[in-house]
Amino acid sequence: MKFIFALALLVPCAMGAQAQTESQPVTITVAANANAGATLSPDFLGLSYESSELLPTDGKYYFDTDDRALINTFRTLGIKNLRVGANAVDDPTVRVPGAREIDVLFDFARAAGVKVIYSFRLKNGDTVVAGRLANYIAAHDADALDCFSIGNEPSSYFKSFPAYLAQWKIRYTAILGIVPNAMFDGPCVAGSDRYALDFARALNPGGHLAMVSNHYYFLGSGRAGEKDPAATRVRFLQDSLHTEYEKDFADVGAVLAQQGIPYRIDEMNSCYNGGARDASDTY
Repeated sequence: MKFIFALALLVPCAMGAQAQTESQPVTITVAANANAGATLSPDFLGLSYESSELLPTDGKYYFDTDDRALINTFRTLGIKNLRVGANAVDDPTVRVPGAREIDVLFDFARAAGVKVIYSFRLKNGDTVVAGRLANYIAAHDADALDCFSIGNEPSSYFKSFPAYLAQWKIRYTAILGIVPNAMFDGPCVAGSDRYALDFARALNPGGHLAMVSNHYYFLGSGRAGEKDPAATRVRFLQDSLHTEYEKDFADVGAVLAQQGIPYRIDEMNSCYNGGARDASDTY
């Protein structure tokens, strides 16, 4: 069966002006065959946040157990996985969260019913600090921990996979020396399938690989690449984006599935660099 409706794209105007609305017809096809696709993992749906969100602003935390609206949103949407890291984890201007911030995060995770992928700094990271915090999390929050991760999008600052893996393993080994049963996610790369496949090949025999992860932004940079909002909104609704995603999954996810290795796209959105004005910030 098919449903046809008008999707309203709300385009923000200058501050103080009334928002304008334009519509574009969209066709949705609902498959009658319930067995048409693969079964989704119970923890399929997740959200990824910058590690800077763990730090308090004016004494208040974003992940706050008193924020019932946010907790209810997580539970209503069925969010089961919460990754913290992203670019901020390797940003030297962002303070590494400490025990207090970790306590607040994991208390929220329990209230929201999610498991946490917790990231440590790779670029100029301190192995002693990483080991100490991993030990703290293992001792206090193992019930709400999915796994650890180290660094974010390392292909942007390492020239080759071997160079990346050498530095990654320094932190990995330090954490395992303190938390012997620790599990890890990686390489958290954007635009380089080879990193993911090479990472699986290097880590899978050791028994500490929780999953392999990639990032996928199908429209590229919001600031540098998307200059025509109307054209961007049209591309949002094209079937070609679905086709491109299927190819990306086939190149990595399906290959890993054959080896029995879990795969997660742990960052996925329309545009990176903050989105595309008047396109990804519209509805």
